[in-house]
Amino acid sequence: MKSIRLSGSFLDSYDRLSVRERSRVRRKLDKFAIDEKGSGFSLHDLDRTDCDSSFKSARISDDLRLILAQHGNEYIFLYVGHHDDAYNWAAGKYLDRNSFGAVYIKDNVRLIEAKEAVLRHKEPDWLPEQPGLLEKREISRKVLEKLGIESDIAETLLEIKDEDTFLDFIENLPAELAEGLIDLAYGTKSITELYNELSDENIRPDSTFDELLNQKDSKRRFYLVEDIEELRYILNENSDRWKLFLHPRQSALIGRDFNGPVLVEGGPGTGKTVVGIHRAVHLARELGEEGRILFCTFSRKLASYIQVKVNELKEQKQAPDIIEVEGVDRLINRLLNTYNLTDKMVNPDRLKELMEETYVELNLEEEFDFYETEYNEVIQRYNIRSLAEYLNVTRSGRKKRFSAESRKKAWEFFARLLEKKEENNLIDFEDRAHILYQAIEERIVEPIYDSIIVDEAQDLSPCKLKILAGLVKREKNGLFLLSDKNQRIFRMESWRKDTGINITGWTIVTL
Repeated sequence: MKSIRLSGSFLDSYDRLSVRERSRVRRKLDKFAIDEKGSGFSLHDLDRTDCDSSFKSARISDDLRLILAQHGNEYIFLYVGHHDDAYNWAAGKYLDRNSFGAVYIKDNVRLIEAKEAVLRHKEPDWLPEQPGLLEKREISRKVLEKLGIESDIAETLLEIKDEDTFLDFIENLPAELAEGLIDLAYGTKSITELYNELSDENIRPDSTFDELLNQKDSKRRFYLVEDIEELRYILNENSDRWKLFLHPRQSALIGRDFNGPVLVEGGPGTGKTVVGIHRAVHLARELGEEGRILFCTFSRKLASYIQVKVNELKEQKQAPDIIEVEGVDRLINRLLNTYNLTDKMVNPDRLKELMEETYVELNLEEEFDFYETEYNEVIQRYNIRSLAEYLNVTRSGRKKRFSAESRKKAWEFFARLLEKKEENNLIDFEDRAHILYQAIEERIVEPIYDSIIVDEAQDLSPCKLKILAGLVKREKNGLFLLSDKNQRIFRMESWRKDTGINITGWTIVTL
């Protein structure tokens, strides 16, 4: 198959076609991918349209046209639509590259419109003496030009004084430059930090166009199709963009080898789960049919969602079926049953009744809710079974300070509750975790996975994390933890202390 890349603009336009039109496009492109000459259409230069000289059109049907760029044997699908619509889309567009070698589609028409919008907005809203957003940070035109921003665009950027106009304008720039300008405007990065982040060590002054398309930020916009089967899958399934276009930080994590457990942190919406799914499929392709991978998370509902996404990407990438997706409590329950490790019952309602009975029996200082959460977040989390252990525990994440004297009084409640649990042959989910971990420690349960990826790791107790670490057979690419840094109660150094996991790689994802 010839080298074919798909742009986001092509996929957007393809999705807007009718079912019948998409079918026609699929049949034509399938033939084209295999044999251009036998595809039934020829490529034509867009001589009458002001656009990049590499742009060409291809006839799909009487009314449908494909716009693509050709560089040797490299074909970039850019747009597909009805005749006039396709040619109108191409007008004013060019394949350009920024100072760091990243290729992007430059839209001169939109840039002119955006500059005119800034000029219209200048008066009377902006006072002459009011500095622009970038000027406040002492960002000059020379600095912006160093980032590859053209002089007239730089001048326009320096004039902008309000956030809304600034954000609207930078939407017309490549995503990595838009993100960088936001960092400069709000002072979250220096120009040196941004320049280093945008640079790609693999790009040289004499890099070929094919190498430029493989630049880390180029791949955010142009996806290289691996083979004819993947092209068919993408066009048949209307692939979600997360399967194709990745942020450079995501790509780096997905394909990197780690010689020990790694922790990837980021807030909500930073793409951690996407990284985990791609990582699982990447490792599956490396390991082959004999490997075994677990993608684990804290809830069954989230596991069901991830299972669907893993299956989709696995099919697209033709990866072997070796990825298991499971909620951590279900995993623990399965292994306990497989090895016949306990016959005690889990009954949350009965446990709540025992808590309430014990609270009524004793004359306690705190409200009932305090003892319930203290039991879950301290006693069970750290498997506390004696007053001495309770007096020494750090109670990480608990906002209320608790003196030694208060702990001694509270221990009456916990000691009595633990007795009642034993009398009623009752355990909870955390008890089950401790039973399984002991079996792993005693080698009753052996490591069974080549790699384990853990999503929302901040929601798992230390014991459950230790179980997952104990089920991994190897150090290299073994344990991959994805955590929300805003919700994690542990400090970085406490992961080793509380879980016994020696984090060798620590990456904060800030997409």
